[in-house]
Amino acid sequence: MAAHPYLDTLNQGLADASASMPPMESLTVPQFRDMLVQLNAHEQVPGVNRNMISVPISGGTDTWIYTPEGAKSPLPYIYFIHGGGFIAGNISAYDSIVTDLVLRTGYAVVFPEYKLAPESQWPEQQEQCFDVLEWFLQNGKNHSVVPDNFAVLADSAAGVTGFNVNLIALKKNVKIPYNVLLNPVASLDFAGKPPPSRAEFWNGPYLTVSAIRTFSNYYLPDSVDRTSEEASPMNVSNETASVFPPTLILTASADILRDEAEILGQKLQQAGRDVAIIRSDGQLHDSAALQYTRSGPTPKAVMTLIAASLKERLG
Repeated sequence: MAAHPYLDTLNQGLADASASMPPMESLTVPQFRDMLVQLNAHEQVPGVNRNMISVPISGGTDTWIYTPEGAKSPLPYIYFIHGGGFIAGNISAYDSIVTDLVLRTGYAVVFPEYKLAPESQWPEQQEQCFDVLEWFLQNGKNHSVVPDNFAVLADSAAGVTGFNVNLIALKKNVKIPYNVLLNPVASLDFAGKPPPSRAEFWNGPYLTVSAIRTFSNYYLPDSVDRTSEEASPMNVSNETASVFPPTLILTASADILRDEAEILGQKLQQAGRDVAIIRSDGQLHDSAALQYTRSGPTPKAVMTLIAASLKERLG
Protein backbone atom coordinates (compact mmCIF):
# COMPACT_ATOMS: atom_id res chain seq x y z
CA MET A 1 0.00 0.00 0.00
CA ALA A 2 1.21 3.50 -0.80
CA ALA A 3 1.94 5.28 2.47
CA HIS A 4 0.37 8.58 1.46
CA PRO A 5 -1.10 8.62 -2.04
CA TYR A 6 -2.23 12.08 -3.06
CA LEU A 7 -6.01 12.40 -2.75
CA ASP A 8 -8.19 15.46 -3.12
CA THR A 9 -10.31 16.51 -0.15
CA LEU A 10 -13.40 14.43 -0.89
CA ASN A 11 -11.43 11.33 -1.78
CA GLN A 12 -9.32 11.69 1.36
CA GLY A 13 -12.56 11.88 3.33
CA LEU A 14 -13.74 8.64 1.75
CA ALA A 15 -10.40 6.98 2.45
CA ASP A 16 -10.58 8.05 6.10
CA ALA A 17 -14.19 6.92 6.44
CA SER A 18 -13.55 3.54 4.82
CA ALA A 19 -10.55 2.92 7.09
CA SER A 20 -12.89 2.88 10.08
CA MET A 21 -15.42 0.55 8.44
CA PRO A 22 -15.34 -3.25 8.31
CA PRO A 23 -13.38 -4.52 5.29
CA MET A 24 -15.64 -5.10 2.29
CA GLU A 25 -14.60 -8.73 2.05
CA SER A 26 -15.76 -9.33 5.64
CA LEU A 27 -19.35 -8.37 4.82
CA THR A 28 -21.99 -10.90 3.86
CA VAL A 29 -23.42 -10.51 0.36
CA PRO A 30 -26.66 -8.91 1.67
CA GLN A 31 -24.62 -6.55 3.85
CA PHE A 32 -22.45 -5.48 0.93
CA ARG A 33 -25.49 -4.90 -1.26
CA ASP A 34 -27.05 -2.71 1.42
CA MET A 35 -23.78 -0.83 1.92
CA LEU A 36 -23.54 0.08 -1.77
CA VAL A 37 -27.08 1.47 -1.79
CA GLN A 38 -26.44 3.42 1.42
CA LEU A 39 -23.11 4.73 0.13
CA ASN A 40 -24.91 6.19 -2.90
CA ALA A 41 -28.06 7.39 -1.10
CA HIS A 42 -29.29 10.72 -2.48
CA GLU A 43 -32.38 12.70 -3.38
CA GLN A 44 -33.47 12.15 -6.95
CA VAL A 45 -32.92 15.08 -9.30
CA PRO A 46 -35.89 16.22 -11.43
CA GLY A 47 -35.90 16.56 -15.20
CA VAL A 48 -35.71 12.86 -16.00
CA ASN A 49 -38.34 10.23 -16.77
CA ARG A 50 -37.62 6.92 -15.04
CA ASN A 51 -39.44 3.89 -16.40
CA MET A 52 -38.88 0.18 -15.89
CA ILE A 53 -39.77 -2.57 -18.35
CA SER A 54 -39.31 -6.31 -18.11
CA VAL A 55 -37.25 -7.49 -21.07
CA PRO A 56 -38.11 -11.11 -21.96
CA ILE A 57 -34.55 -12.35 -21.38
CA SER A 58 -33.39 -14.74 -18.63
CA GLY A 59 -36.90 -15.15 -17.26
CA GLY A 60 -37.49 -11.40 -17.38
CA THR A 61 -34.80 -8.76 -16.86
CA ASP A 62 -35.91 -5.59 -15.11
CA THR A 63 -34.48 -2.83 -17.28
CA TRP A 64 -34.70 0.87 -16.56
CA ILE A 65 -35.02 3.45 -19.29
CA TYR A 66 -34.16 7.00 -18.27
CA THR A 67 -35.00 9.82 -20.71
CA PRO A 68 -34.89 13.61 -20.45
CA GLU A 69 -38.26 15.15 -19.71
CA GLY A 70 -39.75 16.71 -22.82
CA ALA A 71 -37.21 15.16 -25.19
CA LYS A 72 -38.32 14.14 -28.67
CA SER A 73 -37.84 10.42 -29.21
CA PRO A 74 -36.28 8.32 -30.50
CA LEU A 75 -32.98 9.08 -28.79
CA PRO A 76 -29.43 7.72 -28.88
CA TYR A 77 -28.81 5.68 -25.76
CA ILE A 78 -26.15 4.69 -23.28
CA TYR A 79 -26.28 1.01 -22.39
CA PHE A 80 -25.09 1.13 -18.77
CA ILE A 81 -23.66 -2.07 -17.27
CA HIS A 82 -23.24 -1.39 -13.56
CA GLY A 83 -20.46 -2.37 -11.20
CA GLY A 84 -20.75 -3.63 -7.64
CA GLY A 85 -18.13 -6.36 -7.46
CA PHE A 86 -20.32 -8.80 -9.45
CA ILE A 87 -22.45 -9.31 -6.32
CA ALA A 88 -24.24 -5.97 -5.87
CA GLY A 89 -25.70 -3.03 -7.74
CA ASN A 90 -29.12 -1.87 -8.88
CA ILE A 91 -30.76 1.31 -10.10
CA SER A 92 -31.04 2.69 -6.55
CA ALA A 93 -27.25 2.60 -6.23
CA TYR A 94 -26.68 4.16 -9.66
CA ASP A 95 -29.55 6.63 -10.09
CA SER A 96 -27.26 9.62 -9.50
CA ILE A 97 -24.72 8.92 -12.25
CA VAL A 98 -27.40 7.66 -14.63
CA THR A 99 -29.44 10.82 -14.14
CA ASP A 100 -26.31 12.91 -14.63
CA LEU A 101 -25.57 11.17 -17.94
CA VAL A 102 -29.11 11.80 -19.17
CA LEU A 103 -29.03 15.49 -18.27
CA ARG A 104 -25.54 16.06 -19.67
CA THR A 105 -26.12 14.29 -23.00
CA GLY A 106 -29.84 14.58 -23.66
CA TYR A 107 -29.76 10.85 -24.45
CA ALA A 108 -31.57 7.90 -22.94
CA VAL A 109 -29.86 5.49 -20.58
CA VAL A 110 -30.81 1.81 -20.65
CA PHE A 111 -29.89 0.09 -17.39
CA PRO A 112 -30.40 -3.69 -17.08
CA GLU A 113 -30.57 -5.11 -13.56
CA TYR A 114 -28.75 -8.28 -14.49
CA LYS A 115 -28.51 -11.34 -12.26
CA LEU A 116 -25.91 -11.09 -9.53
CA ALA A 117 -23.40 -13.52 -8.09
CA PRO A 118 -23.33 -15.77 -6.18
CA GLU A 119 -26.91 -16.67 -7.13
CA SER A 120 -25.80 -16.58 -10.78
CA GLN A 121 -22.27 -17.12 -12.03
CA TRP A 122 -20.11 -16.68 -15.10
CA PRO A 123 -20.95 -16.62 -17.97
CA GLU A 124 -24.62 -15.88 -17.28
CA GLN A 125 -24.20 -12.16 -16.57
CA GLN A 126 -22.40 -11.25 -19.79
CA GLU A 127 -24.73 -13.42 -21.85
CA GLN A 128 -27.74 -11.80 -20.20
CA CYS A 129 -26.36 -8.30 -20.77
CA PHE A 130 -25.65 -9.03 -24.42
CA ASP A 131 -29.08 -10.59 -24.94
CA VAL A 132 -30.80 -7.54 -23.44
CA LEU A 133 -28.74 -5.29 -25.69
CA GLU A 134 -29.62 -7.41 -28.71
CA TRP A 135 -33.30 -7.17 -27.73
CA PHE A 136 -33.02 -3.38 -27.80
CA LEU A 137 -31.35 -3.56 -31.20
CA GLN A 138 -34.49 -5.33 -32.38
CA ASN A 139 -37.13 -3.54 -30.29
CA GLY A 140 -35.66 -0.24 -29.19
CA LYS A 141 -37.79 1.80 -31.57
CA ASN A 142 -40.77 0.86 -29.39
CA HIS A 143 -39.02 2.22 -26.28
CA SER A 144 -37.89 5.74 -27.23
CA VAL A 145 -34.41 4.87 -28.54
CA VAL A 146 -32.65 4.56 -31.89
CA PRO A 147 -31.79 0.85 -31.79
CA ASP A 148 -28.34 0.95 -33.38
CA ASN A 149 -27.14 4.37 -32.12
CA PHE A 150 -25.71 3.58 -28.69
CA ALA A 151 -22.62 3.23 -26.57
CA VAL A 152 -21.81 0.66 -23.91
CA LEU A 153 -20.73 2.15 -20.58
CA ALA A 154 -19.26 -0.44 -18.23
CA ASP A 155 -18.39 0.55 -14.67
CA SER A 156 -15.90 -1.09 -12.32
CA ALA A 157 -16.45 -4.87 -12.15
CA ALA A 158 -18.55 -4.57 -15.28
CA GLY A 159 -15.30 -3.92 -17.13
CA VAL A 160 -15.11 -7.71 -17.43
CA THR A 161 -18.80 -7.99 -18.31
CA GLY A 162 -18.65 -5.18 -20.85
CA PHE A 163 -15.53 -6.60 -22.47
CA ASN A 164 -17.30 -9.93 -22.86
CA VAL A 165 -20.39 -8.23 -24.30
CA ASN A 166 -18.01 -6.87 -26.94
CA LEU A 167 -16.53 -10.34 -27.54
CA ILE A 168 -20.00 -11.82 -28.06
CA ALA A 169 -20.92 -8.94 -30.36
CA LEU A 170 -17.79 -9.49 -32.46
CA LYS A 171 -18.58 -13.20 -32.79
CA LYS A 172 -22.16 -12.44 -33.82
CA ASN A 173 -21.19 -9.59 -36.15
CA VAL A 174 -23.12 -7.07 -34.04
CA LYS A 175 -21.65 -3.57 -34.19
CA ILE A 176 -21.01 -1.74 -30.92
CA PRO A 177 -20.31 1.85 -31.98
CA TYR A 178 -18.48 2.99 -28.84
CA ASN A 179 -17.43 1.93 -25.34
CA VAL A 180 -16.73 3.83 -22.15
CA LEU A 181 -14.90 1.79 -19.51
CA LEU A 182 -15.05 3.59 -16.17
CA ASN A 183 -12.40 2.37 -13.68
CA PRO A 184 -12.81 -1.13 -15.09
CA VAL A 185 -11.70 -4.43 -13.64
CA ALA A 186 -9.43 -5.85 -16.34
CA SER A 187 -7.93 -8.87 -14.58
CA LEU A 188 -9.35 -11.60 -12.37
CA ASP A 189 -6.02 -13.43 -12.22
CA PHE A 190 -4.58 -13.33 -8.70
CA ALA A 191 -1.98 -16.06 -9.15
CA GLY A 192 0.52 -14.26 -11.36
CA LYS A 193 2.59 -11.14 -10.78
CA PRO A 194 0.18 -8.30 -9.97
CA PRO A 195 0.13 -5.11 -12.03
CA PRO A 196 2.06 -2.34 -10.20
CA SER A 197 -1.05 -0.52 -8.93
CA ARG A 198 -2.29 -3.69 -7.25
CA ALA A 199 0.99 -4.01 -5.40
CA GLU A 200 1.00 -0.28 -4.58
CA PHE A 201 -2.55 -0.20 -3.22
CA TRP A 202 -2.83 -3.82 -2.09
CA ASN A 203 -4.56 -2.82 1.15
CA GLY A 204 -6.27 0.30 -0.15
CA PRO A 205 -7.17 3.00 0.51
CA TYR A 206 -10.85 2.14 -0.01
CA LEU A 207 -10.72 -0.81 -2.45
CA THR A 208 -8.36 -3.69 -1.68
CA VAL A 209 -7.04 -6.72 -3.51
CA SER A 210 -8.62 -8.97 -0.88
CA ALA A 211 -12.04 -7.48 -1.63
CA ILE A 212 -11.70 -7.93 -5.41
CA ARG A 213 -10.45 -11.50 -4.95
CA THR A 214 -13.41 -12.32 -2.68
CA PHE A 215 -15.93 -10.84 -5.11
CA SER A 216 -14.41 -12.68 -8.08
CA ASN A 217 -14.58 -15.98 -6.23
CA TYR A 218 -18.34 -15.51 -5.89
CA TYR A 219 -18.55 -14.82 -9.62
CA LEU A 220 -16.11 -17.20 -11.31
CA PRO A 221 -16.38 -20.99 -11.14
CA ASP A 222 -13.07 -22.75 -10.54
CA SER A 223 -13.16 -24.14 -14.08
CA VAL A 224 -12.64 -20.71 -15.69
CA ASP A 225 -9.11 -19.91 -16.89
CA ARG A 226 -8.43 -16.63 -15.10
CA THR A 227 -5.56 -15.77 -17.45
CA SER A 228 -7.84 -15.84 -20.52
CA GLU A 229 -8.90 -12.59 -22.17
CA GLU A 230 -12.48 -13.36 -21.13
CA ALA A 231 -11.57 -13.33 -17.42
CA SER A 232 -8.68 -10.88 -17.69
CA PRO A 233 -9.24 -8.37 -20.51
CA MET A 234 -5.75 -6.91 -20.03
CA ASN A 235 -4.61 -10.18 -21.67
CA VAL A 236 -6.58 -9.27 -24.79
CA SER A 237 -5.51 -11.35 -27.78
CA ASN A 238 -4.02 -9.76 -30.87
CA GLU A 239 -6.99 -11.04 -32.84
CA THR A 240 -9.51 -9.31 -30.56
CA ALA A 241 -7.43 -6.16 -30.20
CA SER A 242 -7.25 -5.74 -33.97
CA VAL A 243 -11.03 -5.39 -34.29
CA PHE A 244 -12.08 -3.88 -30.95
CA PRO A 245 -14.51 -0.93 -31.19
CA PRO A 246 -13.59 2.68 -30.36
CA THR A 247 -13.24 3.00 -26.59
CA LEU A 248 -12.62 5.56 -23.86
CA ILE A 249 -10.88 4.10 -20.78
CA LEU A 250 -10.93 6.14 -17.58
CA THR A 251 -8.71 5.30 -14.63
CA ALA A 252 -7.98 6.79 -11.20
CA SER A 253 -4.53 7.49 -9.75
CA ALA A 254 -5.09 5.77 -6.37
CA ASP A 255 -7.02 2.73 -7.58
CA ILE A 256 -5.76 -0.85 -7.48
CA LEU A 257 -7.41 -1.36 -10.90
CA ARG A 258 -5.54 1.51 -12.56
CA ASP A 259 -2.72 -0.32 -14.29
CA GLU A 260 -4.63 -3.35 -15.56
CA ALA A 261 -7.10 -1.02 -17.29
CA GLU A 262 -4.28 1.02 -18.77
CA ILE A 263 -2.50 -2.14 -19.96
CA LEU A 264 -5.70 -3.13 -21.79
CA GLY A 265 -5.90 0.32 -23.35
CA GLN A 266 -2.25 0.31 -24.38
CA LYS A 267 -2.62 -3.05 -26.11
CA LEU A 268 -5.65 -1.77 -28.02
CA GLN A 269 -3.75 1.37 -29.01
CA GLN A 270 -0.77 -0.70 -30.14
CA ALA A 271 -3.16 -2.65 -32.36
CA GLY A 272 -4.06 0.62 -34.05
CA ARG A 273 -7.49 0.98 -32.50
CA ASP A 274 -9.31 4.23 -31.72
CA VAL A 275 -8.78 4.16 -27.96
CA ALA A 276 -8.17 6.94 -25.44
CA ILE A 277 -6.80 6.40 -21.92
CA ILE A 278 -7.32 9.14 -19.33
CA ARG A 279 -6.07 8.97 -15.72
CA SER A 280 -7.57 11.24 -13.03
CA ASP A 281 -5.21 12.44 -10.32
CA GLY A 282 -6.09 12.39 -6.63
CA GLN A 283 -8.94 9.94 -7.12
CA LEU A 284 -9.96 6.66 -5.56
CA HIS A 285 -11.78 3.89 -7.37
CA ASP A 286 -15.05 4.96 -9.02
CA SER A 287 -15.04 8.52 -7.68
CA ALA A 288 -17.25 9.68 -10.56
CA ALA A 289 -19.93 7.16 -9.61
CA LEU A 290 -19.84 7.31 -5.81
CA GLN A 291 -22.14 9.85 -4.20
CA TYR A 292 -19.50 10.63 -1.56
CA THR A 293 -17.01 11.95 -4.14
CA ARG A 294 -18.77 12.67 -7.41
CA SER A 295 -19.52 16.31 -6.58
CA GLY A 296 -15.78 17.11 -6.63
CA PRO A 297 -14.12 19.05 -9.47
CA THR A 298 -12.30 16.07 -10.97
CA PRO A 299 -15.29 13.68 -11.07
CA LYS A 300 -17.34 16.50 -12.60
CA ALA A 301 -14.67 16.96 -15.26
CA VAL A 302 -14.69 13.21 -15.90
CA MET A 303 -18.46 13.32 -16.41
CA THR A 304 -18.07 16.30 -18.76
CA LEU A 305 -15.51 14.33 -20.77
CA ILE A 306 -17.73 11.24 -20.93
CA ALA A 307 -20.73 13.29 -22.08
CA ALA A 308 -18.71 15.17 -24.69
CA SER A 309 -17.22 11.97 -26.08
CA LEU A 310 -20.64 10.33 -26.28
CA LYS A 311 -22.15 13.33 -28.05
CA GLU A 312 -19.27 13.41 -30.52
CA ARG A 313 -19.65 9.69 -31.28
CA LEU A 314 -23.44 9.35 -31.30
CA GLY A 315 -24.39 12.79 -32.63
